[in-house]
Amino acid sequence: MNIQQKVHDALSAIGAIAGAVFPNVLPQTPPYPCAAYQFIANPPADSFMASAFLTDFHVQVTLHTVDYPGLLALRQSVINAVYAMPEHIVRETDIESPYEFDVKTFTWILGFHLRDTEQ
Repeated sequence: MNIQQKVHDALSAIGAIAGAVFPNVLPQTPPYPCAAYQFIANPPADSFMASAFLTDFHVQVTLHTVDYPGLLALRQSVINAVYAMPEHIVRETDIESPYEFDVKTFTWILGFHLRDTEQ
C-alpha cells in the first residue's frame, strides 16, 4: 500500500470525517466537517549509503468545521490518527487559521513528516 492510501485510510477512520476526506482540494460544496490532505514534498530520506530506499513525505492536512469546539476535537483526532501511523516522524505545522466569513467555517492546518519505503 502506498503512503497516499495509508494517509487517506488513517484520516478516513476518524468518525467525524469518514467519507469527507479529500486529496488536494475540497469539492465545490463539501460536507462539514471535512479534511483535505496534500503531499507538499517528498525528498529521499538520509540513510547510510542510501541503501534503505526510504522517502520522507511532508503532508499537510487542512481541517474545516462549522463550529470551533468541533474543530478542536477534530484536530486532536487527526493528530492521534497520524501519530498512530508507523510512518510518523514529527508534527511540523500546527496553525489555527482565522474564521472564514465567506464560507462560515473554521480552519486548522496541520503538517506532518512521514517516512516510508519507496513504491
